[in-house]
Amino acid sequence: MTLTWLYTIIVLCATTIGAITGLDGGVIIKPLFDLLGADTATVIGFYSSVAVFTMCLVSIYKQFKQGFNFKLNILIGVSVGSLIGGYLGELVFGLATQSLTDNMVQRIQASLLFITLAIILLYAFYKGRIKHYAIDNWLVATVVGLSLGTISVFLGIGGGPLNVSLLL
Repeated sequence: MTLTWLYTIIVLCATTIGAITGLDGGVIIKPLFDLLGADTATVIGFYSSVAVFTMCLVSIYKQFKQGFNFKLNILIGVSVGSLIGGYLGELVFGLATQSLTDNMVQRIQASLLFITLAIILLYAFYKGRIKHYAIDNWLVATVVGLSLGTISVFLGIGGGPLNVSLLL
């Protein structure tokens, strides 16, 4: 089986699981691609990002088709922040790949991903005990988007797990 088919199977399974859970497939795609070790961190990040972006477009289309309503100021704030954060995450990733080996970058990403997922799991278990806040301020939404975009792009996972957990 060629690497292309293996990547395709991973993306299909990961995006299916992501759609079922309401997160995204990037959190599955990136570590599995890293595990295969067939490409550099940059190439793996690109493949993962394209797969997650495509899944995101399909999800947005389905939401609009179902008549989903949203707060425009929050949507714009999170979106603008995410775009800027994505650019910052790419800069940090670029600096990391220039100054460190691919293996070291992948270890850093895996460690940060593990910590991030542990926090998300803790949130899922204890969300009833955690005080929740509504984001109604455009500036706060922009800062949230900036943070999520930076982390997501640096990790190459897409923003699903982070965005869903925080925005819920």
